Amino acid sequence: MALPRIIAAAAAGLLVTAAASACGGGERDYPALAQQLIAADTAALLELGPLRPSCEPPARQDVGTEFPCRADTEDGRTVQLVATIAVDGELEVTATNVIVAADVTRIEDRAVEILREQTELVVERANFDCGDTSVIIDVAGEVMACTYTDPATGAAHDATIDIADLTDLYTFSVDVANDPRP
Repeated sequence: MALPRIIAAAAAGLLVTAAASACGGGERDYPALAQQLIAADTAALLELGPLRPSCEPPARQDVGTEFPCRADTEDGRTVQLVATIAVDGELEVTATNVIVAADVTRIEDRAVEILREQTELVVERANFDCGDTSVIIDVAGEVMACTYTDPATGAAHDATIDIADLTDLYTFSVDVANDPRP
């Protein structure tokens, strides 16, 4: 069945909305709808490869009711999601532990600003890279792995970004290793 979808990347993660169709006016199978949405649209947008979703049933079918979902990647990582029953039988699914690729770029830009403000490093945007794909942050306090390249020597240094709150992608700490990679 084709579902109309609204997709939006947000600082707090990825929001995907679909209209749920009721069969015979009875209760909707929201977990199945959420799983379909996650396996198709969310997987494509996160660019993490195929996702194997599972969802717990909601306690109620009222607007605003949330229920947890998760989706495992082929390489064993887990995307945590929250599904919310919305108005008019729609369902919103939000990834809660993923930084989408567009936000990775914004984080890199902010990391360069932070390094310029707080260190004596010569940092241009081209010298700081965290990749160009979505990043799963599995637990609070987990860091994003990045690379700082010294423009004077060309040496690559490990760098990390510690984001304590995934709803605030503007506030974080940056650490660059003193010694270059071997």
